[in-house]
Amino acid sequence: MFKIGLELEFYLTKEQKKISDDSIIDLFIKNLTKKLQENDVKIIEVKKEQGIGQIEVTTIAQTNIKNIINDGNLIKKYSKDIAKSLFLEANFEARPFLDDCPSALQINITLIEKNNNLFQGNKDNESKILLNIIAAILNLSKDNLSYFSNKERFDINYNKKLFSNGKYTAPVNLSWGYDNRSCAIRITGKEENRRLEFRLCDADINIENAINKLIEMAQYGILNKENPLKPIYGNAFDDNYQENSKVIKL
Repeated sequence: MFKIGLELEFYLTKEQKKISDDSIIDLFIKNLTKKLQENDVKIIEVKKEQGIGQIEVTTIAQTNIKNIINDGNLIKKYSKDIAKSLFLEANFEARPFLDDCPSALQINITLIEKNNNLFQGNKDNESKILLNIIAAILNLSKDNLSYFSNKERFDINYNKKLFSNGKYTAPVNLSWGYDNRSCAIRITGKEENRRLEFRLCDADINIENAINKLIEMAQYGILNKENPLKPIYGNAFDDNYQENSKVIKL
C-alpha cells in the first residue's frame, strides 16, 4: 500500500503584498496550528518557509488516502479562514511573486508491504521497485501535467534568478536525483523513512486529483518495470542538461 504525506506552501499577504512582520506571521502560525490540531488534522508542523511571508504545513504520512486528501483540503480552508480573521490573505498561487520562491504542494510517497518500506536502498544498491516507479512518473507526467501544474513555476530564467539569489527553485524538466531540490523527483530520507518526493504540483491544484493521478502512475510503474534515466547531480536547470538525454523536457 502507498503511504503519503504532504508539504503545502503558501504566502501570507495583505492586499496581495508580502507580509514581513514576524509578530503577525508568528500569530498566524500559532492560530493555524491550534485550529488544525483541534480538528484532528494530522500535521507535523506549521513553519515559516524561505519566501518572505511564506508558510509551509507538513503532514504526517498516512496509508488512508481519503484522510490525507481531507487533511490537505482542511489545511487550505483553515489557512484562508484564519488569515481572513487577521485581515490578511492566504495566497496559494503557484508563482505570486516574480522575485521570490514559488509555492508548491510536494507529495511524499512510500510503498509499504507488511510494515516494510520497499523504497529502502541507496544509489549503489537501489530498490528496483523505486526505480520502476520513478521511470513511470517521469515518462507519464508530461501528458498528465494538467493534474499537477500550469507550468508557471517551471520557467528556467525565473529559476536561474532564484538560484542566484539563494532561493529554493522549482523543477524545469522531468528528472530525478538524490536530495536534489531542482529535480521533479527527489529521493530523500534513510531506511524506513526513505521516500519519493514529487515536486511538480502547484500549491493551488486539486489535491485529490493530483494524489490519485500520482498513485495511478506509480502503479503503472510497478506493473511495467521500466528503468529511469540517470539521476541528476547538480542543478537540473543547467544548460547542458537541457540539451542531452538525462532529462525529459516539459
